[in-house]
Amino acid sequence: MRKVSTTEPRRQHALPEKVHIRCLRNGILRVGGQLGFDTRTVVRFSELISGRRWRRCARADLERVAADLGQLAIRVQGRNDEANTAVTQDEHTGPGRRFG
Repeated sequence: MRKVSTTEPRRQHALPEKVHIRCLRNGILRVGGQLGFDTRTVVRFSELISGRRWRRCARADLERVAADLGQLAIRVQGRNDEANTAVTQDEHTGPGRRFG
């Protein structure tokens, strides 16, 4: 009769969790990069939001960071859209242009 190690089920269970954490970290770094942040800035932002060191962040911590970073990205995008709209309006209604 073969003895079953007590660590086998734990490894099988922990692997998807580690994969999910790795995906969250990659996503956080990608969104931060799109916002113009370098890796160090994203890691510091994450540590401030989670209250933990980057490598100690659990899944829930990283999900909270991802949500906050997503909200920041939405706000930045909204401001960029407003700025682009203002520039477009100035081009069409700037000085020297008349309607009517």
